[in-house]
Amino acid sequence: MPVSDGQLIKSEKEILSILSRLRERATPITIQPDESASQLTTYIESIYPEKQEIVLDSPLPDFRHSLLLNRYLTLTTRYNGCLLTLSDVLMTAIAGDEDKRYRMAVPKAVHLLQRRQAYRAPVRSLLRIEAKLFQGEELVLAGRLKDLSTGGCCIVLDNNQSNLFEDFTKTYLLQLVFPNGDEFSVNAQVVRADYNDASHHTDVGCFFVEISHPQEQFANRVVGDLQRDFIAHSRGNVHEMPALFMPQVSVKKTALEDVVAVEEQVVKGKTPLNQEMNDLLAGQDVLRVWTPAAPVDIKKAYASAETVIKACINHFRIDKGLPIEQAKEACVHLLMAYKQDRQGLLILTRPRHLETYLIEHSVSYAIGFADVVTAQFPEHASDELIEKILLGGLLHNIAQASLPEGLQHYELLVTEQERQQHVDELHRMIRQLEALKTLPHETLCIVRDFHERLDGSGIPNQKRDEELNRVSKMASALYALERLSHIWHQQEWYYHPLHAFKQLIAQPELYHLTSLRALFKQYGKFPLGAAVQLSDQTLALVMRQDDQGYPTYVRVVYDLTFDSLVPPRDILLTESSGIHVERAVNPLKYKIASKLLRLSLKS
Repeated sequence: MPVSDGQLIKSEKEILSILSRLRERATPITIQPDESASQLTTYIESIYPEKQEIVLDSPLPDFRHSLLLNRYLTLTTRYNGCLLTLSDVLMTAIAGDEDKRYRMAVPKAVHLLQRRQAYRAPVRSLLRIEAKLFQGEELVLAGRLKDLSTGGCCIVLDNNQSNLFEDFTKTYLLQLVFPNGDEFSVNAQVVRADYNDASHHTDVGCFFVEISHPQEQFANRVVGDLQRDFIAHSRGNVHEMPALFMPQVSVKKTALEDVVAVEEQVVKGKTPLNQEMNDLLAGQDVLRVWTPAAPVDIKKAYASAETVIKACINHFRIDKGLPIEQAKEACVHLLMAYKQDRQGLLILTRPRHLETYLIEHSVSYAIGFADVVTAQFPEHASDELIEKILLGGLLHNIAQASLPEGLQHYELLVTEQERQQHVDELHRMIRQLEALKTLPHETLCIVRDFHERLDGSGIPNQKRDEELNRVSKMASALYALERLSHIWHQQEWYYHPLHAFKQLIAQPELYHLTSLRALFKQYGKFPLGAAVQLSDQTLALVMRQDDQGYPTYVRVVYDLTFDSLVPPRDILLTESSGIHVERAVNPLKYKIASKLLRLSLKS
């Protein structure tokens, strides 16, 4: 049995608080059975303080459940950067439980181990803080900060540079450069330089010497900022980003320079849109000068869009005027969130739940439409146009929500009675929108035509190819892609967009091929939130992409070698030369619960 160490915590209130945070964050817990080299992984599903009982998800892998019976166990996990240990634990299988869950008593004591005298805060993968070491006036090395405490730090360097530090008695000047341009300098000595063969990086450990009180105060503040930043980003609350970590923003060209650029495009014949799109977008202000805005909480912006859709559904069901102004305000918030963290906002749109499928789909549809127009038609993607597209996306499926069980419908209605009822509700919705004289034309096109098909088999007006404008064709193609990308299987949703693309491209008589190509180009071969197989025989979710749509940051969730789930682990592919993406995969083929995939995308 591993030896427990660290701070012994016996307070029942503090222990329950720690366990509750582990449950909220879906933190993986490692189970080490006594007298066994094997390990299992689980999560806290529920806590019942009145019963002094904890319910755990089915430990993985399943075939090791026999190791849990009638023996003491040690549970370990990470809590705020510290090793949390629960010793001498007994777990009992819940009899007759289909999910194979286990229960255990709330422990009377836990150990919290911090290995360093001063807490060392990690720097999240996507936050780059430059670190430089100087010997006099000479720059010895430049890398990035990995973690920081008031007593020292760790720096990551590319390739093997451990030979630079054979003499650990030297004192260097360490300079940290933060994203906002601020700098922090302190004297430091190198205590270790370890090369990692797998990642091809050198970790350089430093401790600060001759540190002044103001320097220590500044380092302490940055450590606190790093902690808050890490927690805020794990929850999506990017409005809490400390000022030090806000990147410097360069202001766009002046309106006059933009006029010249647009005129040159026209003269050279390089305008990318066909005439019908030009006609539709005529009069848009493409010359708005962008200025940086205050950070917004992308999760709150997403939630505000869901709230608006619910309000519109309730108003429409009782034939009351739609809260359009409220919807427009939500679109402004979505646009701000999109500009601030495009990929982070798109990740939020991937999960689906049965009870709120239609609402989640509508927000995803709106953001996806805005995304493809912004990227594929940048010359016309003014803020005004994007807000109109977002508004059309939020409103497009309100009519379906008024049908029986409308919020849960994920397939096209097939019976003649359902189809006719849906057509009637669509016409009622369109009439209500047409009565709004200030409603943008683009918004109305999306709501009116997203169900139409090129061969005339769509609803509500059975329009054919030549009757649909460019926006309407894109609306129809994107709607089909959104619906087919989410697969319903055994009461669970699974996201597999390439499955949808294959189906759509095979139906050129129904969907506009040029629109499908633009969508495929925008989503990429490995879309955000999709499951991919890595070269180390693990499965991961794509969390970030580069400008070419290739994954740069993934979250590992499954090990193919052992055919089992693993605690979520993040990999920055740009710094892991030994690991690369091999192919997109269908998560349905593996025993991964959809709720675990959703939790991994949220965390």
